[in-house]
Amino acid sequence: MSFQKLMWKVAGANPEILKNCPTDYFKFSAIGAVICVTALAAFCSGTAAAWYFMSDSSGSGNFGVAMLFGLGWSVLIYCIDRCLVITMKKDPTLKRQRWVVPFFLRFLLAAVVALMVSVPLELYIFRDYIAANEEEFLIYESSKLGDVHRSLSHEDDYRADSRNAFALSEQFGNEAGVLQTEINTLQSRINRLEAEKSNPSSSAYITARNAYNSALAAYNEAKRQYKSESEKAMQSQSVLNAASAKMTSNRSIMSARKAEMNKAAAAWKAQKQKEIDSLTPELAQKKTDKAEKESNRAMAIKSWQQSSESAHKAAEQRSESESVKKEQLRKGNDFIRNFQILEFTVNKKDANGNRTEATQWFALWLVRLVFLIVELLPTVVKIATPIGSYDRYVHAMEESMDRYLNSLEFQEDMQKINGAATQLKVEEDKMRLEAELKIKKELIDKVASVQLDIARLAIKKWEENERRKLSQPVAPKPDNTQRHTRPKPSKPHSQPSTNPVLNATTASVMPHDAHNSLCSDENLIDVDNIIE
Repeated sequence: MSFQKLMWKVAGANPEILKNCPTDYFKFSAIGAVICVTALAAFCSGTAAAWYFMSDSSGSGNFGVAMLFGLGWSVLIYCIDRCLVITMKKDPTLKRQRWVVPFFLRFLLAAVVALMVSVPLELYIFRDYIAANEEEFLIYESSKLGDVHRSLSHEDDYRADSRNAFALSEQFGNEAGVLQTEINTLQSRINRLEAEKSNPSSSAYITARNAYNSALAAYNEAKRQYKSESEKAMQSQSVLNAASAKMTSNRSIMSARKAEMNKAAAAWKAQKQKEIDSLTPELAQKKTDKAEKESNRAMAIKSWQQSSESAHKAAEQRSESESVKKEQLRKGNDFIRNFQILEFTVNKKDANGNRTEATQWFALWLVRLVFLIVELLPTVVKIATPIGSYDRYVHAMEESMDRYLNSLEFQEDMQKINGAATQLKVEEDKMRLEAELKIKKELIDKVASVQLDIARLAIKKWEENERRKLSQPVAPKPDNTQRHTRPKPSKPHSQPSTNPVLNATTASVMPHDAHNSLCSDENLIDVDNIIE
């Protein structure tokens, strides 16, 4: 087989038909060559991927197994590409071919295949770039794990609880300080009221006191006049009487004003006591609130300490997990890790959302685009090229086959085939029935023979029993005086068999009792069950 015909077969063409269509030789040769090139690239990428997977930290691996995997991978890609090309057909009867939907579906599949083929080669092309960014990727992945561990271990919740507890302790402390200030203020007011209660200063009290003092002064003046006049040698009775009258009048005024002073002082004390009584419950409530705030503050401080300790432990566990994850990533599969490093690095963005590795990103997708073009090239060639003689030839053969399938000749052929199949089925059923009847007859004959042998053995056993009875001496008759002796119950006779074979064999050669014993259900073989 020539190389050209081999490419025809790879392209999915029938060489026997294509050799009659010389104008399509180069088209199918090119399609076959593209498929072979894609399979070769798949072999290289599959071998590289397998080498990545099987190589250890020193870089050594089983190259033979890697090539074997690459061969299998190339065969898979070859079959997929060949299927894409073969299933793309043109209808010469249509002026405008329907190619949008088929091309779109093949484009999706070709994109997947191109990505699978290009990834191993991408890792080889960008190996230096991957090695330079490995440490940054490991830090990023370990920090991602740290975020997950932080979420699972509730570290952030512990820290939030710690902050809230600390804020509450500060709040309760401030509120307790404010309450203490208010308590001091209330206590000062109560102390001041207690002091004021002993020193009345109401207007009524002051008026009464001033009147009392005025009356007292007038009384003292009259008393002085009275004393001065009484000490004279020549006393004036009128002066004494006037002084005495003033003293009496002022004493009355003093008593009245004294009573007013006492009444005003009592009212003053009652007012101050009322104010004290109104402030005392408030003072007690403030002290209760302060004690509660201090208790809450102590609880908040305790909660803050516990949350801080839990957050610290969670942070230590997260740090340990990040270290373990980082070490696992270093020792993990090189293929997957390198692909992750490459994708992570080329897609990095700055704070403004701009790519920081635009050149590497463009080069990476350029490699992928090349493989996508190679994968789509056979399909594009079949779509872009006009309908050739090979397409017309194949379409004519399919039309001819379709006409035959819809013709009366095909229906008659199918009826003949169905009739032959039915006749063959009838003959098979007949042969099966005859074989079953033959087997059934053989089973019946075999059962009858076995039952005859059993009957002969039963007769012989009966004969031995009868002879044994005749050889034994006759027992004396029982005494008639023993009237109350209970007779022994007789054993029930076995039911005779309904088997015609055994009944016919034994009925004419043995007594009735032996016949019934032999033909009981316990000594028979169910022929019908054996046949079934």
